[in-house]
Amino acid sequence: MTAVADARGVDPLDLDQRLNEAVDPDALWHLFAPRQNGASRTGGQVQFSLADCEVTVYGDRSFEVEPPATSNAAAD
Repeated sequence: MTAVADARGVDPLDLDQRLNEAVDPDALWHLFAPRQNGASRTGGQVQFSLADCEVTVYGDRSFEVEPPATSNAAAD
């Protein structure tokens, strides 16, 4: 949540959506958990929207947060 708040430039408590409203955190954790033999999972990714940001979680448990697009249109 902190990374999403940082991308939006707000305090985490000011976000209008919580992680568990976008995805089941436990399911996400288990999806990328080590295999039964202890080997790491390095492939795959899951992408979802959270508080107008696009969040991508990778098999190695790293993630990226893309902030919401801003309009460059000039106001009249």
